[in-house]
Amino acid sequence: MDIDIEMNKKILVVGGYGDVGSRICLILAKYYPGSVVAAGRSLGKAEKFSIRTSGKVLPRQLDLSKDWANHELNDVGMVIMSLDLLSPEFAKHCLKSGINYIDITASQVLINNLDGLKGQAKENNASGIISVGLDPGISNLLVKQCSREMDYPEKAEINLLFGLGEDHGDGSIEWILNNLQNDFELNLRGSTILVLSFQDGKSVIFPRELGKRTAYAFNFSDQHVLKKTLGIPEVRTRMCFESKVTTWLVAALAQIRFFKLLKYSIIKSSFKFLLKNLKLGSDVYSIKVTVRGVKNGKEVFSHGAIQGNGEAQITAEVATLVARRLLELKPNPGVYHIEELFEPKDILKHIKGARLFDESNDVQIENTKQQLLIHLNEN
Repeated sequence: MDIDIEMNKKILVVGGYGDVGSRICLILAKYYPGSVVAAGRSLGKAEKFSIRTSGKVLPRQLDLSKDWANHELNDVGMVIMSLDLLSPEFAKHCLKSGINYIDITASQVLINNLDGLKGQAKENNASGIISVGLDPGISNLLVKQCSREMDYPEKAEINLLFGLGEDHGDGSIEWILNNLQNDFELNLRGSTILVLSFQDGKSVIFPRELGKRTAYAFNFSDQHVLKKTLGIPEVRTRMCFESKVTTWLVAALAQIRFFKLLKYSIIKSSFKFLLKNLKLGSDVYSIKVTVRGVKNGKEVFSHGAIQGNGEAQITAEVATLVARRLLELKPNPGVYHIEELFEPKDILKHIKGARLFDESNDVQIENTKQQLLIHLNEN
C-alpha cells in the first residue's frame, strides 16, 4: 500500500456522488476503505452516498464554483476529477501542493491546459494523469498496442460506436452538444485543416453483431494527442451511434449546419432534455482501431477492437486502475497521458465485462486477462 495512504492521506473524488464518480469511489473503497472521499457541492448528497457505503466512502463538501480553502485538501494525497471544469486552476493548485491528480475529462481545451502543467508537477514532486477513460484512454492504449510492432506507424484511424440507452450526466451531454455545434482544427502531417463536425463519413466494420457502419468526424482529443505522444503523423477519430437511423439523422442535420442553432439556449435546452430522457437502444460501446505503417520495408496494417456495455462503468474502471497503478509505480513527477505511462495490457486486461478482439479472424478473446492480441497484416 502507498505510503500516503498509510499516513492517512485521502483519495478525493470530486463529483464523487455522481454517476461516474460514485462508481470510482465504490471500486476504490474495496482497496482503501475509509481513505476514499466523495466530494461535491452538496454535503447532503455526499452524506447519503457515504451511508450507502456503510462509511467506507467518506463525505465532504467542496464547491469549486466558489472560493475554497486550502485546508480542505490538507489530508489529501490524490485527487480524481470526475467533473468537467472550465479552467485548470484547481488542478494547478493540487499539483503545486504535491497532490497527485487524475482527470477523466474528454475536453480537448482542458486536456491541453492540463498538459501544460508539467512544470508545476515536476517542481512539487507530483504526478498528473490525463486522457483517462474510454476515449480518450482505452482508444489511446489500443493505438499504442497496434503500432508497437511497426518500425514506423504512419496513420491511425479510431472509430467509436455508442448506444443511447445509457443515462448520461449533464456534463457529458453538454460536451456532445458543444462538439456537434463547433467544427475543429486538426494538424495532419504538418498542415492544419478545418474538420466539419459529424461530417466526412467513412465506412467501418465493428466486431461481430455490430457489423458495418458509417462513422463521422468528431472532436475527440486522442487524434490531437497521439501525434505527439506516439509520433503518428496522421490520426483521425470518428464516431457513430448504435442506432443507424440516429446516426443518419445526426449526420443529415450536421450537413445542413443545423447544430449551429445550438448557440440559442432554448434549442440547446431542448436537445439536452431529449438526450437526457430519450433512450434509444442499449448501453453498448465499441472501439475499432486500425493503424497503417511500415515494418521491414513493407506496408502493414494492424487492427484491434474492444466492445462492452456501460460507458460510465468502463470510465470508472480505467480511472481506478490508473489510480491504483499510480500509487504502486510512483513515477517520476510530471503530467502524462495514459499511453505515456502505462502499457496497454496493464490496463486492458483488467477491464471487467469488456471483450477484446483479435481482428485477424474476428476472434473474441474470452478471458481478457490473457495477453492482448493484435493482428498485423502485410500488403
